[in-house]
Amino acid sequence: MSNLNDLFGPASGLPTGEPRRLSELTDSIASHPEGERVPHLRMWCDPAMTSLYLDGTKVYELHFENLVHLRSITLYGCPLERFPTITHMVELVTLEFSYGSLFRVIPDLSPLVNLKTFYMDSSELEDASGIVSVPSLENLAISKNALTQLPRLDNLTGLKTFSVDGNQLTELPPLSHMTTLDSLHCQKNQLTELPELTGLTSLRYLYCNENSLAQLPALAGMTELFYFVCNDNQLTGLPDLADLEKIRYVRAHNNQLTAEAIDNALIQLAATTTTNNGQFNYSGNPGSANNLRSTEAAAAKTTLTGRGWSITV
Repeated sequence: MSNLNDLFGPASGLPTGEPRRLSELTDSIASHPEGERVPHLRMWCDPAMTSLYLDGTKVYELHFENLVHLRSITLYGCPLERFPTITHMVELVTLEFSYGSLFRVIPDLSPLVNLKTFYMDSSELEDASGIVSVPSLENLAISKNALTQLPRLDNLTGLKTFSVDGNQLTELPPLSHMTTLDSLHCQKNQLTELPELTGLTSLRYLYCNENSLAQLPALAGMTELFYFVCNDNQLTGLPDLADLEKIRYVRAHNNQLTAEAIDNALIQLAATTTTNNGQFNYSGNPGSANNLRSTEAAAAKTTLTGRGWSITV
């Protein structure tokens, strides 16, 4: 049988000089494979490393005080019981806890002056107040948690994406100062109203479906809006769509829209939008039947379908 040198070639020599020093990343209350708690689970890391990714690792509390150059931390499916101490990581840009984190509070993250992205979804979060003093944030997603309220977000003026869907929120804080916001996901909550939105002049995606909304605020000035999803609420009318030249998808099914409200929307879309191949779904509303369309609304519907729009009644 061939020896190892024949199979793999000669072994490479170890580098000369002082060996690289490694930092110890520990979980002081980690889960042992047999289910018992062990004093330490050790992982040795290069202190110059800039990225850390753990997927499905049964760690409950992480300690990495010696890692000061991390720019990205992603912990996916890790049941952390405590938020790790990371405020010394001033180079951190991305911080993500997805699926299964058990801690309920975000501590003060104001020392993270370069943090741009914070994701924590499908976990047990109840208090997100620690993110309010991070003005560098551009992407904030705290979806599918146990949030019943949000703090004021006045300092977050540079947000581009904001997702709070799948919580238990009954209201949102003021948002009109977020002039760079591109997408807002607040669906699947218990919202009874939305705050003023007219300052969101960059917004392209608005998802407020599956709440308890009886009316919506004005969309005036939101000329970039492309995707408007408000289905499965209690809406009797829609906001004025006359300024929305780029709108392409309107999903307003399963509400309480009257025939007049649907007629107005059809007329405004036909007169205003410059897009082709769009979609307007108003099925499941009291006023959705075709025989309820006014002459002008029926003509508007024909105009839209002629441009390739799909109209779902």
